[in-house]
Amino acid sequence: MRATHLFYCAEPGQAPETESGDDGRGLESREIEVCRWSDNEPGQSPPGYVGLILRVGFSYDHFAHFRTGEKKRAPEYQAYKTELALKLVKVVEKIIPGLSQAIDFMEVATPLTYRDWGHRYQGSIAGWSWGADWTGTFGRKLLVETPVRNLLLVGIYAASELFMGGVPTAMRTGELAAGLILENK
Repeated sequence: MRATHLFYCAEPGQAPETESGDDGRGLESREIEVCRWSDNEPGQSPPGYVGLILRVGFSYDHFAHFRTGEKKRAPEYQAYKTELALKLVKVVEKIIPGLSQAIDFMEVATPLTYRDWGHRYQGSIAGWSWGADWTGTFGRKLLVETPVRNLLLVGIYAASELFMGGVPTAMRTGELAAGLILENK
């Protein structure tokens, strides 16, 4: 893989498995995001290693039955998400041969991870969920300036719609807040 970031689908045009019964068999027909994370931030990986992120969309409901409480999971959760991740790696090996043998460390996150640790609505990875009907009450705007004097809001939730995604939205709203502070100095 020569690109820093790409979207890949092994079998485009094939109907993916339904969410409720998908145990990873439908990964070939899903869009997979592949990102060489360490290209832009070399310190994220030890020297001689590459930090790679593989992402495929799954609904919160697909994993919800594993959640037994705040940051608590059913006993079979760890094995299930690891098995699913290894199936994802096998699909990506079609464009990165030998990937499974090259993995020294792997961390797997699911919508449950983002819900409990990132406090994100139904585990959305980039802030507001595309399906969150309640966001319509905010309108479509940046929420950096607040009605409270000298209080600015930044981060993935500082926009009422996903105009750039999680980290870029967080960076952009931080930049806007810094600009407002410098402007009012």
